[in-house]
Amino acid sequence: MAKSVKKAKKASNGPLPKAIGGRVVVEVPDGTPQYYANFIEVSNTVWDFSMIFATMPAKLSAAKIEEIQATGSIPLQAQLTVNFPPTLLVGLIRALTTQKEQYEKAMGTELVELQMKEPG
Repeated sequence: MAKSVKKAKKASNGPLPKAIGGRVVVEVPDGTPQYYANFIEVSNTVWDFSMIFATMPAKLSAAKIEEIQATGSIPLQAQLTVNFPPTLLVGLIRALTTQKEQYEKAMGTELVELQMKEPG
């Protein structure tokens, strides 16, 4: 005698949302906070990526220079931290690459990575 097999019902929380297409256009109203940073630290966890923005001072005091020489590190205060999911990383890299290429073409120069000197 054959056993009857019942199909498991799928849990339903209602209809799936419909996908909509379109180009996202971000508006930047007057008064939107703006930050300047000339140093970015990038890190990640299992759940997200982080970009931590800071500003390296143009001129350091003699005391700060001595501290840096003694410790071998340059302490900076974070200005802003931006955390985002891994799903945005590939698009961010593509957008930055596109902007870099457009900048280089407009300015007639190639951007290269600044290499920091190691202490000693």
